[in-house]
Amino acid sequence: MKFNVLLNTAFKDIVKNKKRSILTMLGIIIGIAAVITIVAIGRGFQSYVVDNLMGGQGKELSVAFYYQPDNQMNSVGGNTSVFSEKNIREIGKIENVVKVESDPEQFQSDIVNVSIVKGKGEVETSFAKPVDATEESISEGRGILKSDGDTHQKVAVVNQKTVDDVFDGESPLNKTILVNNQYYVIVGVKENNSASDLFNFGTQIDIPKKTVEFLSPKEENSISMINVVLKNGTEVQDKAKEIKEYLDKNGPMKSAGSYEFVDIASQIEGISKVLGTITLFVSLVAAISLVIAGIGMMNMMYISVAERIKEIGIRRAIGAKKSEILYQFMLEGIIVTMIGGIIGYIIGMIAAAIISNFLPFPIKLELLPVLISLGISLAIGIVFTYSPANSAANKNVIDII
Repeated sequence: MKFNVLLNTAFKDIVKNKKRSILTMLGIIIGIAAVITIVAIGRGFQSYVVDNLMGGQGKELSVAFYYQPDNQMNSVGGNTSVFSEKNIREIGKIENVVKVESDPEQFQSDIVNVSIVKGKGEVETSFAKPVDATEESISEGRGILKSDGDTHQKVAVVNQKTVDDVFDGESPLNKTILVNNQYYVIVGVKENNSASDLFNFGTQIDIPKKTVEFLSPKEENSISMINVVLKNGTEVQDKAKEIKEYLDKNGPMKSAGSYEFVDIASQIEGISKVLGTITLFVSLVAAISLVIAGIGMMNMMYISVAERIKEIGIRRAIGAKKSEILYQFMLEGIIVTMIGGIIGYIIGMIAAAIISNFLPFPIKLELLPVLISLGISLAIGIVFTYSPANSAANKNVIDII
């Protein structure tokens, strides 16, 4: 029997039992629609977060440069300029550099270089974030209070990661850290916050903002950090190393230390991957309904086989092959699931578009999730239809008659 005859027969049988087919199809539609909606909104949110972290610069890449003194006991104060105007002009002329921002907005709150004395001759470096008050939960001691800044108290709060890495798990309370040549006493330990640490480029220590401003007032023309914006497609690591080599030769503080960089683009890429993984996980949870729909499909096909037992016997008696019976029943299941997948995709996109009207970002859907969803529909049609179709094909003609 030709394929077009089998296909036509399968369509007729589906239409003949349209109520049952529609109810079976409903599970596929709901599952695919849920997956498409979640993926479209998730991808849109992912792009929205990345674009905002990139400062609205689209696909341009950012690399932040800061100064690292050789002698950590001689940290650079907030009133010291470690980058000159000449440095900024010359870096701006380097190939593929779009612009150079001095003390860019994300660092306006003065992420401060900190030295922590571990023991005799051992000094560990980290970054501190001047804050009005500690926002994270405190696991030991107390957090930074607003009154600490108002009274210019030299206190600090470290996170648990710093305790584990620097103090070998021992209590850091009443120990000191060096900030801008001033000793600050550790008064508390805050719980680790991976997301916060990532967005703040590794800041693990809180210090009172007003204390820093009072003890180390920043001069108007001082430049403590620069952000270099590169063209899309630039090899960030190679270009960052080139700029670092220039600064190590021409920076105002080259004799007392070295210039380092933070690849902001790489960190943002990491955030993007995390968001993508979360979207994938939620989509897989939603896809569980497709398995349930597949079981419903198998049940429908078994019922269909039982109802058409005489038809199968007659067709076999007049010369129909086992393979033709198998293909016909499998075609019925595949057609139902594929139609359900297409309708589910359309409904999912409509639902995502409606929901996006209440969100601050548009939906975004790539071709791959669509192909995967339709592929899943096809796979369900094949996997859950094969057993009942095979059962129909292997019915004994003599027993049927």
